[in-house]
Amino acid sequence: MASNNVHFSSVPLPIFTGENFDLWKLKLKTYFISQKLWDIVQSSYTKPDNIETLSEEEQKKLGDSEQKDAQTLFVLQ
Repeated sequence: MASNNVHFSSVPLPIFTGENFDLWKLKLKTYFISQKLWDIVQSSYTKPDNIETLSEEEQKKLGDSEQKDAQTLFVLQ
């Protein structure tokens, strides 16, 4: 029997099959919160036009946001 789950970080992630959207949405939200990715889902991030003018701390924060965005996209795909 085929499974409707994908394993990511040892956690089975539900795949949306067109049924039970509210439950699927709740499970994904809970997963994103547990992985500290929910802020990216809610608000995304904006990459500045000129990153060379950013402080070292701002560049690190931008890099962290880009990484979290990629992780979130990976889970959704």
